[in-house]
Amino acid sequence: MDLLLNPAVIGLFLFFGMLALNFPVFVAIGLAGLAAFLVFQVGPLSVVPYVFSGSLDSFPLLAT
Repeated sequence: MDLLLNPAVIGLFLFFGMLALNFPVFVAIGLAGLAAFLVFQVGPLSVVPYVFSGSLDSFPLLAT
């Protein structure tokens, strides 16, 4: 049960949930990362822009 309460696992579930709702991949990565940062306070908010830029760089074909 502790594994299901892990912020990384919940962020992964959010990511797959947004994909199931037909969100674009890079938007789903950014929003799941942002939700993990805000809800669980697992990182400083200064890291959040890197989540969005990193997700766009990871999928250059989708970002163009």
